[in-house]
Amino acid sequence: MNAAGHENACLPDCPAPPGIGIAECDQSRGPTRKPRRQLRLLASRRGLPRRNRGRYIDISPRCTLVGLDFVRSIRGWPAVRVLDCVANGVHRRRLRWVFNVAVNPASPVRELRFWRDELYHKVSSPTTLEAAVARILGRAGSFTRSELEIKWTMNATTISRLIRAGEIFEIQGRLTRSTLIAFLKRRVQ
Repeated sequence: MNAAGHENACLPDCPAPPGIGIAECDQSRGPTRKPRRQLRLLASRRGLPRRNRGRYIDISPRCTLVGLDFVRSIRGWPAVRVLDCVANGVHRRRLRWVFNVAVNPASPVRELRFWRDELYHKVSSPTTLEAAVARILGRAGSFTRSELEIKWTMNATTISRLIRAGEIFEIQGRLTRSTLIAFLKRRVQ
């Protein structure tokens, strides 16, 4: 490891920052690093500012639904453009699997969650709603509140409000799979 913190050494005066998880080196023998166990997204050249191209964005594989800010950061788009990709059914970059997890779905304020696999282009195009929901929830039969917080990147207060509103049900401290399936089917945008 050299002074810049790279393995398989670049030059000692390499300008790349230590930890090169999100930076690439301009030296002829660029840094190499063993991949982490976390899922990595290589930002594609489409729709990203030049400074973000080719950079890795780490996200836990436990997260299946991500928020608007995450989509904005990986695509490099303003919120209006992301929301246009949700609302416009004929948009060429339409985001199909988006869920409104707000307590009141009729409210003008939406709390959107985007399916991570769609953002990573890991979804075949003719995926049905049932198949998408099954992949989002995984194999588990029920979830604790903390598991759902991580899986859907959701606030604990929002989960409590959804339970009080009767949108999802909790039995003996666990959220049932059947109510989560019904909830996601109702809330797809």
